[in-house]
Amino acid sequence: SESAMVKMIVSISGTHLLLQSLAIQFRAYNEASVVGWLAKSPFCRENTDNLEDNTMPTPKYIKPGTKVGLKLTAAKRKISLEDIICLDDNYLQIVRDTPAEQPVQLTLDDWDDLGGYIATAANHMDDKRLEKKLDTIFDKIQKILDTHTDEEPQKTFKIEDARGPKTTDRTH
Repeated sequence: SESAMVKMIVSISGTHLLLQSLAIQFRAYNEASVVGWLAKSPFCRENTDNLEDNTMPTPKYIKPGTKVGLKLTAAKRKISLEDIICLDDNYLQIVRDTPAEQPVQLTLDDWDDLGGYIATAANHMDDKRLEKKLDTIFDKIQKILDTHTDEEPQKTFKIEDARGPKTTDRTH
């Protein structure tokens, strides 16, 4: 009925607003990514025409602590080392120690932290050209975070599994 449909839409809208609020709280430093993701949300008013085209791909699961590589040119490495004042010394050492022809290897947590440093530096940069270069590095890091996860995938169950085994004895 129309009333049930309205209730369902209100419920979905409320859930979408809650998810939007949570996403903003957990990724406040990464506003551009959150806004981009929400804009692709199938429940965003502008995107309700074709729900199938707006689904987020499932990130690849990796074990916690597994390192993921990111190739950075010498120029991008230099920018990240020289222009991020508050960069953690551990990240500086890892970037310096990685040969130029090899990708920098960090865990997802480390990429998340490093992305935060880079986003903060970009947001406080007076030089627009340098800000754009930092944004480019940040976008590469964000792509890693969007395409990988170290959180256990949720298990899905079929209704048949919950019902238990079928009995073939029908004499009762």
